[in-house]
Amino acid sequence: MLKVILNRLKPEAEKIIVEEQAGFRPGRSTVEQICNVRILMEKYLQHQQELHHVFINFKKAFDKVWHEALWSTMRKYNINSNLISKELVQHGNKCSLL
Repeated sequence: MLKVILNRLKPEAEKIIVEEQAGFRPGRSTVEQICNVRILMEKYLQHQQELHHVFINFKKAFDKVWHEALWSTMRKYNINSNLISKELVQHGNKCSLL
């Protein structure tokens, strides 16, 4: 059931995700992102400007979902509420729809 929801939400998410976002998107890779960082570094070095990078490890970022924020974000981007029940309940590591 979660796969069905995911497949329905993907097209909606693609409409709002910025072009630069590469993680978890088909046809994108870390190699592409590494090349982008290198190009940025070269441009800033050529113009003798400062460039700051922040690298964050999101390995555990999605262990838990803050459901209120999820619903709020979905409303903000007018994602069809019929695509997913507002009664998403977490049971251990699994989610189920009521």
